[in-house]
Amino acid sequence: MMDRLAHFLAQIPALRRFCGDRRGAIAVPAAVAAPFFMVMIGMAVEYQHWLGIRSDYQDVADAAAYSIALDALYGADETQIETTLDQLSARSDGDALPITYYWPPAYGPFAGREGFIQAEVKGLAPRYLTKIMFSGDYDIKADAVAQYSGGELNKEACIMALSGEAHAALEVSGTAQLELSVCLMVSNSLSDASLRMASTATLVDVGCVSLAGGADISSSATIISTLTDPNLIDSFANIRLHDCENIKTSQPTASDPYQHLQSVTRELVASTTNCSSGGVYHNESLPSPTVSTSGLAVQCLTGNVSLKGEVTLDPGIYIIKPGDLVFNANSVVRGENVTFIMADDAELTINGGADVQLSAPTGGATQGMVFMSDGFDDGSAATHKFNGNATTEIDGVVYMPTDDLTVTGNSVISRSCLQFIADTVNVSGNFDLRIGCLPSDRAPRYNGKVALVD
Repeated sequence: MMDRLAHFLAQIPALRRFCGDRRGAIAVPAAVAAPFFMVMIGMAVEYQHWLGIRSDYQDVADAAAYSIALDALYGADETQIETTLDQLSARSDGDALPITYYWPPAYGPFAGREGFIQAEVKGLAPRYLTKIMFSGDYDIKADAVAQYSGGELNKEACIMALSGEAHAALEVSGTAQLELSVCLMVSNSLSDASLRMASTATLVDVGCVSLAGGADISSSATIISTLTDPNLIDSFANIRLHDCENIKTSQPTASDPYQHLQSVTRELVASTTNCSSGGVYHNESLPSPTVSTSGLAVQCLTGNVSLKGEVTLDPGIYIIKPGDLVFNANSVVRGENVTFIMADDAELTINGGADVQLSAPTGGATQGMVFMSDGFDDGSAATHKFNGNATTEIDGVVYMPTDDLTVTGNSVISRSCLQFIADTVNVSGNFDLRIGCLPSDRAPRYNGKVALVD
């Protein structure tokens, strides 16, 4: 008995040292807390994953709102909008991302307001560790609101200068007469002389004039508006406006309505390598376009192409690369469903005395285009000319986005559904232009602007 007691007492110092030892003091609570921390870290990672998905949804919602607003600006119907949504909702995994749009917005600060469109993207994300606390998948939603504005008018531009800086990007001089009451004149140049009209012999009858910059107009020129006084409809004026009270300056720039065609055109030009030699075509047709690997009827001509006498064009796309296309004096050229693409700085000239009647394709890659350039900006702009006493009827678009367009002499373009869109547009001489309609449903709108606002 005494031996046991002595042994116990001998252990007391060791017990004291053990009880006083602080090494590993947090090991036990750390072991207890570790599962909790692991769950929290897992939940944080899961939440970050949801944020990534929502960011993707937000990108889609932004793109959808902006795209639908553009469609609305250009007068698209519900079918066209649904096509836009189908393209945006497509995913690489084959499952479509559900997109809903509200026109006007259904909720939020812009609810019920005209001129705004809301796009909403909703989906479910699977839960992992959060299943410990919640049931069901996690709801993820993103929405965006875009505002579209057609300005005070909702008309298209029939003459448009795209240059953002050129002095006199849009110029009208001489005794030119422009009858454009169904449409507008637009210049995107920020120059103080975005439009220059120095002659008091010039007559312009137009819906309205919209300029990103200023106007340099003769101080002796008269400007009237039938919107202010309908009785002025027959009154003389150098500029007669029908849809606005005065020339509009410092306006938002208008979008290039056919910019999307530039990449299509460049690809078509690059892929068309089997070109015939140009030359003089006198009382004979150009070589007929043949169906290419792209499925389009295309004819490529290299070198200068000169048209004389009576020339009939078969339907299709004619690419001139490089070289110039000349409609000579007294030539009579007829063609339906044709497009000329001027590539590699090729230049178009329609000379005095030429009688030209052309219409653009009603479908396909160059729908609505009669003459167009490839849009490649190499720093040297080509100049395309309508000269002399040419009589021209064109149903379609003359689209030269990086080139200069001049119309001069005694040219007459009448009874046409026509647009002139170029980097700069210069109209002079005794030119007579009468436009009765627009060739495309997607012509640029007055003051057209789209912006994401929420």
